[in-house]
Amino acid sequence: MLGKIPEELFALYSDLGPSVVWYVILRWRLCPFAEVAKYLPTKGTVLDVGCGYGLLSNLLALTSLERYVVGVDLSLKRIRVAQKTVDNRKNIKFFRKDVEDPQLPECDAMVMTDFLHHIPYNQQEKLLISWHQKLARGGLLLIQEHDNRPWWKYLCSLIVDHGLNLGSSIFFRSSAEYKNLLSRIGFQVEIRLVDKGLPFADVLYLCRKV
Repeated sequence: MLGKIPEELFALYSDLGPSVVWYVILRWRLCPFAEVAKYLPTKGTVLDVGCGYGLLSNLLALTSLERYVVGVDLSLKRIRVAQKTVDNRKNIKFFRKDVEDPQLPECDAMVMTDFLHHIPYNQQEKLLISWHQKLARGGLLLIQEHDNRPWWKYLCSLIVDHGLNLGSSIFFRSSAEYKNLLSRIGFQVEIRLVDKGLPFADVLYLCRKV
């Protein structure tokens, strides 16, 4: 598991009730948000797709005031929690939007963490094509997902995801499948393994529109 959540970030959620607090603590320890943030631009607009409670969005906004961070999620419950963390800050906003909404804001980079495996395979490809079209040349799409190797980390991913999303289907791809798909769409893809200290085989896909 990863280290303790930064105090300034945790403070945004500390008064939002025990269920939110415990979720945020667990989410931080099981997802490599700090590693994700390292690869995103420190200036310009960053769109966090499927932002949930806004943990990554808030990390990005707190660590660079020159970033303008927009978090979007379809869940009204999660967006309402995220919106409560904004206070008077000017470099972050949260909106309830479908990821297929053509009115998603223009951005310098897009990021999604543990998101695509909740989307059916055929829809994954359609979304990736639309985001490739939306990005400016040189723009970055950063995807964090779970690989299916080693098998025991993949098993951990399946157990946790099915436990947290009872009744929902999960649509994992291997890192080779993702790289082939993203390259075919037109992205230049770099892969970074970020699973050290984690029970999941976390992979980052740095996808540039060239």
